[in-house]
Formats: sequence, C-alpha cells, structure tokens
Amino acid sequence: MATLFDISPNYLSSLFHKETGNRFVEYVAELRMKEAQRLLVATDLSVHEVTRKVGLYSTSHFSKLFTKYYGVSPQEYKKTRSPMENNPLLSLKSRQ
Repeated sequence: MATLFDISPNYLSSLFHKETGNRFVEYVAELRMKEAQRLLVATDLSVHEVTRKVGLYSTSHFSKLFTKYYGVSPQEYKKTRSPMENNPLLSLKSRQ
C-alpha cells in the first residue's frame, strides 16, 4: 500500500497511527477478523479455507487471533452461529 503513495511502509504506518490512533497492522487484522467472522457463518468453508481467504497462511495463528478477538475458537463460532444472526436482510425476510 505504501508503494501506491510512493512512501515507505514505516512512514505510512506512522501517518496512519497519527490520524486514527490505531496501528495499521491492527487495523488490517481487525478487517481480516470481521471478514472471517462473516465467512464462517455465511459459507460452508472450512476454517482452513477461511484462513486462506482472509490472507493468512497459518491456521494455528488464525485461530489464536480469532479467539483473541471473539473469545471463542473459529470452530466453536461456526458451530454456534446461524446465517440469520449476521444477516439483517435474512432476519427481516424471515419475519414477513
């Protein structure tokens, strides 16, 4: 991303932190976890496949990160959530 702006990655990270109060790597991790959360509920993808889809390559690292964000493992999250919980349009449709 820094290349797009013709600046160093360290400088981009510094600017990002200054403007948002968050570290760039933490922001990217948060985006990945939100997408993983969505994929786990809305698809039949395995945890391994979700790991790859969100740009990570270690399922172990992904599981630790996901558990840090949501307090449960990705496997548990997938088992205990239904697609209706994360899709307001589906839940609205089911009430009609």
